[in-house]
Amino acid sequence: MAEDLAVVQVVVEEQPEVGDYLMNRIKKYLVPCFTLIWLLTLQNEIHAQVQIPAAPANEGHGDFLQDYAGIINPNAPELKAIGKAQQIAFEQHDTPIVVVVITRMASFGYQGDEIAPFAADWFNKWDIGTLGVNGKNRGILLLISIGDRKARIELGRDWARRFDHHCQQIMDKAIIPNFKAGNFTKGIQEGVQHLELMAVAGPLGQVKAFSKRKSNFVIKNKLLGNLPFPLWVTAILIVLAIIAIVYAVQRSDGFVKKACILLGIALGLLAIYPPGIIVLGIAVLASFLPSDGGGGGSSYSFGSSSSYSSSSYSSGGSSYSGGGYSGGSSGGGGASGSW
Repeated sequence: MAEDLAVVQVVVEEQPEVGDYLMNRIKKYLVPCFTLIWLLTLQNEIHAQVQIPAAPANEGHGDFLQDYAGIINPNAPELKAIGKAQQIAFEQHDTPIVVVVITRMASFGYQGDEIAPFAADWFNKWDIGTLGVNGKNRGILLLISIGDRKARIELGRDWARRFDHHCQQIMDKAIIPNFKAGNFTKGIQEGVQHLELMAVAGPLGQVKAFSKRKSNFVIKNKLLGNLPFPLWVTAILIVLAIIAIVYAVQRSDGFVKKACILLGIALGLLAIYPPGIIVLGIAVLASFLPSDGGGGGSSYSFGSSSSYSSSSYSSGGSSYSGGGYSGGSSGGGGASGSW
């Protein structure tokens, strides 16, 4: 009997207590679950505090360039190219390319460090795309945060993730290098123009591999390689042309003066573009032909005030405005960069 009691006592002592067993199970399963729930709640709180302004659109129609940081000169020559690229992408390929420049993400209540979630929220808030009009979700957002020194290309759902690598190339080779040099408008221009080419290809198309910009050394070598004569011959002809023109300026004799000027022009054309001498000869011969006086021919004036009836974009440099806020959502694709 005593031996049986001893065996029972040993077995009871070897078994773990019920309390310890439950605590181990809680640590193993419940703690990770609560941690995950807490992180999700924290993320929702961060997004709930974000105050993104309303879309700058009336019935889905609005400007595609929004500068909340005030860094873009409204008279910058790059604006014309930006607007033209935005117009082609939207009117011909149903792809609104919206550019937004802000001071800092924190100014809009965003507490995170990564720009991608913030850009996705902005994209969805503004309904960038034409999903509600023609069922296409091809919108593109270029979001730039000057104070955070970060930028993001955010793509609509139709693009999926097929163009992430290409967008990263645009970011790394066109946008960020200009931003590092302080050329924000130029960086936006080059970025939008490359995104326009992407819009032309479409979500199911193929876009050419991004090519690096040629250096000045390569361009100069290419130009020098196209000269008709060796470099030393070209240099001598140019010097003689300059001497002839300078001599003509110092002469008072009308005939000699004209002859030296023509000689200087002929030597310059011979050095750079020999066929131009033929054109010069024809012009000289034409000057000796009699001309009709008093002709009442009509004159033609070339104007640069072209405009488009379908939008408020004009060649004067204002930003493009279109119906690109007509239903769209981010698909999570795109690329980010910093400088």
